[in-house]
Amino acid sequence: MRKKLSITLLLVLAICSNLVSQTVGGYGNAASIQDVIDPSYQNSNAFYTKTYNDIEGTAFLFDEWSFGKVLTKGQQLINDVKLKYNIFADVLIYKEDEGAKEIPNKVIQGFTIVLPEKEYEFFFYPKVKYVQKIIDGDNFQLYKKYKKNIQKGQAATGYNSGNTSDKFVDDVLYYYSLNNSELSLFPKRKKDRYLIFSEMIPSGSKKWFKSKKLNISKEEDIKKAVELLKL
Repeated sequence: MRKKLSITLLLVLAICSNLVSQTVGGYGNAASIQDVIDPSYQNSNAFYTKTYNDIEGTAFLFDEWSFGKVLTKGQQLINDVKLKYNIFADVLIYKEDEGAKEIPNKVIQGFTIVLPEKEYEFFFYPKVKYVQKIIDGDNFQLYKKYKKNIQKGQAATGYNSGNTSDKFVDDVLYYYSLNNSELSLFPKRKKDRYLIFSEMIPSGSKKWFKSKKLNISKEEDIKKAVELLKL
């Protein structure tokens, strides 16, 4: 009887040890990205081949491959992956020996691109896709959305002018959330931004921002305002 109990105890300890090793830091460790996005390897030859040769500039956050990590919706953390974020198409691409592949948005909860001087962390929200959380107050949260628009080129208008190509142009959108509720578009106009803060500053948001010498159009000044207001 004791021998059976000992064997059972050893099995339980082995299983617990395996579970702990798989959930270090609260996340399970996937063997590879391929195991997550295509565990049966049915699309192992589906490489990412999209190019923008006829458009000047870049569609990506960074042109070069950067190491990063991906958190899946199944709470699996995949480290040391070479990543590129296509801002224009809003897709994440990873690199393997054979080539580049797209990671389906449906499996990603977030990802981080790691540079020597800075880390860029993104979260996935169905309506807006990938955003950075740049302000994380208790009552007010602000998110940054990188965008790439295409500026159309122009045809030649005379003998001394030539055609100009289409080109990518950088843009940014902001979204906000109150008490971690659903994301809403953070307006670009100052007066509309003052209206959002007016609910949190009864004395008048425009007057308060000016008294603190803060510009509601600037990211850093909004951060300072949230800290001062303890939002």
